[in-house]
Amino acid sequence: LIGSRGVDELHAKALATLRSIRLDLLTERDFDSNANDADLFRRSERAVFGEVDAFVSHSWRDDAADKWRLLQSWRVDFKRRSGGREPTIWLDKACIEPGDVDTQLALLPVYTASCRSFIVIFTTTYLTRLWCVVELFVWMHVRDTTSIVVLCGRDWLETRASSASNSPSSTAADDVGTPRTPTASPASQLARGSRGSSSVMPVSSSTSAPALLVLPPSHPAACDGSADE
Repeated sequence: LIGSRGVDELHAKALATLRSIRLDLLTERDFDSNANDADLFRRSERAVFGEVDAFVSHSWRDDAADKWRLLQSWRVDFKRRSGGREPTIWLDKACIEPGDVDTQLALLPVYTASCRSFIVIFTTTYLTRLWCVVELFVWMHVRDTTSIVVLCGRDWLETRASSASNSPSSTAADDVGTPRTPTASPASQLARGSRGSSSVMPVSSSTSAPALLVLPPSHPAACDGSADE
């Protein structure tokens, strides 16, 4: 990521350029494409290391409406558990200055470490996108798995449901409502190649509503959908 650049120089630059955006200042249209957007960048503001509520990792190739719905479900739960406070997030399109993308991508480890939690919007193409995997890899090395929140997209759920209905080995739903199918869970897929084991607690598996999965379930902030200390 950093190439031949000096570590101290990059660290200082990352702290000086760190930004976040309040989730209420985003719209669904902001997820339509990853094209530079100066107006969106102006909606973000300078941030302090360690005080950004969540780093949002997602694939730009997947459905904007589905990702927006998932993120809003997390936002509602966050506000409910934090006394109504609006969450702040790091989103590449909003927090990287247009025209300086290559330089600021080298600052990704510091941007990532500045956040209290890591949100994976787990949709069909997530694990096929290099930068999604890089972001996850960086988080697992600069932080840990205890503050990863996985929001499971409708497309993945429908694929899993289809697999369950077509599989002779599928069985009745388990005690939390998730079909026992050969399809690997998002947590197990995300954990491949990580440093340690992981667990997952499905909160919902309905295809008509977003499913929130937290990793691991024993972590209060992740289970609450909130990154507040």
